[in-house]
Amino acid sequence: MFATEFLMKYAKGHDELMPVSQQYKNPFGGWGASLVDGLSTLVVMELHEEFEEALPELAKINFTVDQKVSVFESTIRYLGGLLSAYELTNQKHPILLQKADELGQALLPAFETPSGLPPHEWNPVKGLAPGNNTLIAEVGTLQLELLTLALHTQNQVYAEKAQIITDFIDSAGYEHGMYLPGLYPSGLRADKGRFTDSTCSFGAMGDSVYEYFLKEYILTDGSIPQYGYLYTRSIDSMKHHMLRQLPGTEFLFLPPYDTRSGQAKNFMDHLTCFVPGMLAMGAQIFDRPEDMVIAKGLLETCVYMYRSSETGLCPETWFASDTDKYNPLTYARSKDEIKHSREWWYAEGKHLKAFISCIVSPETQSTKSMDGKYSSR
Repeated sequence: MFATEFLMKYAKGHDELMPVSQQYKNPFGGWGASLVDGLSTLVVMELHEEFEEALPELAKINFTVDQKVSVFESTIRYLGGLLSAYELTNQKHPILLQKADELGQALLPAFETPSGLPPHEWNPVKGLAPGNNTLIAEVGTLQLELLTLALHTQNQVYAEKAQIITDFIDSAGYEHGMYLPGLYPSGLRADKGRFTDSTCSFGAMGDSVYEYFLKEYILTDGSIPQYGYLYTRSIDSMKHHMLRQLPGTEFLFLPPYDTRSGQAKNFMDHLTCFVPGMLAMGAQIFDRPEDMVIAKGLLETCVYMYRSSETGLCPETWFASDTDKYNPLTYARSKDEIKHSREWWYAEGKHLKAFISCIVSPETQSTKSMDGKYSSR
């Protein structure tokens, strides 16, 4: 509650509060990002007075500004904030949907590219993009908001724009710069519909596209199998190619991966710590028990990075050089344990013979006849 009062006093109508200097800054269009993005939080926390105080500020927002704004940030912060608050308050406040629709209309022209992918930034007044570059995390993290906006406004254009992007992601192949199914490189050209690098990441610049595959499937109650397929295909490829284990521990490591060279990086960033929650949800929805094991292993790594810090804060990035490719047969076993188990089995056959002699007595020994059946002797 104090934070809300502080924001309203020193940064009302602006994007971010600078608490030490009691100033503000506007990296997200200057439309009041913190306030709009926090509307649903106010509702969930039952801060009804603060929520009612914030509503009049929405009418002052002008989404048609002569400046470049981030299509991605505008969608997740403003559209997401407005629509979630609209649903959580049982659609009692029409201003929430009205402003969401206004923003949607301001952003729609950004999707009119040859590929259907919006660029990173867009100027709503000039109708121009300062560049053609974007990220897979940005174009793949618009669908929930656009589908929800289409539902409440009954304007299916929003859903159509979202589906065009999804279909592009689904069908992207080698000619678009893909090297492994389901593992999407980070950089994209919106004008050409082509990836600009070969590094896949479940951390920065790639993270939320995989999360949205799963949440789109949940949002539509599983009625669109494509969303579920996109999720499971990516997770299967991630487990096969990207996932690493630290020998002798329960720690799992998910670094960025060069899909062209097949080389994993030696670092993992903090944003990747969303993956355990995503995998746990997917494990329940699609009945994939191994994904729950992996979720726990990645979570152990993230928790350790907090607990091992003197401040109790997790670093933005951490490095691990001694990792092996994930293997469910050797996971959580040390190299010595693995080596010993193999030596025990193959050491001149003596252990195998001793094992057989212990469980098979002369009275119960059997022979196999030519027809493949067993008979006692």
